[in-house]
Amino acid sequence: NMGTAVVSGTFSADYLTDRAFRTLYAPIAGNYFLEAVIQGGVLTVGWFVEKFADDLRRPGSSLRPEEILEAAAAEVPPGCLGLMLVPYWSNAMTPYWDPAASGITIGWTGAHGREHFYRAILEGIAFEQRLIGDAMMAATGQPFSQYVVMGGGSRSRLWCQIIADVTGVPVVRSTTREATCLGAGILAAVAAGWYPDAASAADRMTSTAERFMPNSTTQAIYDRLYSQVYQPLFPTLQPLMHRLATLVHGAEE
Repeated sequence: NMGTAVVSGTFSADYLTDRAFRTLYAPIAGNYFLEAVIQGGVLTVGWFVEKFADDLRRPGSSLRPEEILEAAAAEVPPGCLGLMLVPYWSNAMTPYWDPAASGITIGWTGAHGREHFYRAILEGIAFEQRLIGDAMMAATGQPFSQYVVMGGGSRSRLWCQIIADVTGVPVVRSTTREATCLGAGILAAVAAGWYPDAASAADRMTSTAERFMPNSTTQAIYDRLYSQVYQPLFPTLQPLMHRLATLVHGAEE
């Protein structure tokens, strides 16, 4: 769900635990839902537009600032000319569970503009999704066949493609953006006796649309950036972030 926070997960018949997700009861008996949360999802995009791109709101224009920025960001090469972002604008839940965490950007040069920063946000959230998705697949012992995406962020074709390229997992759009309400409707339909079980109801009441396949060339670029820079970046800076929080906010260690 590519909303204010990016919430993702998968079902499991086994009770599993890992720092990369929280284990919830599933609405289907005998199953669990493994849920990961990136709190700085579309929230980070909205913050950037409000603080640095409000001038793109032009009277009489049908284009939203996000659409203008996306068009510009689509011309930026993968990796944003060395600009990288860790999307902890609202601290970190999975996998670090660190209230002292905050956002990180590294690699600034004079060649960068706001289109690079915008793309770096999309890439950073995709890198974070790979971090927790890889851990989830390792815990379950099962690779993901696809990510089914929904929510406001799923409207971005660029972001869907970036997620596919960074994670190496195909991305398919749900035809329903407000999937939470639809899920409640599916369970209600089963309770009303319209369908024999949730799987049958979901099969009839949901559908998917456009599919985004990983591009092997772009995926190779992102794979190097992820393994050699993104993955070790926050653990390396985490002690300094704790010290910063103590110095600035008086937080207890």
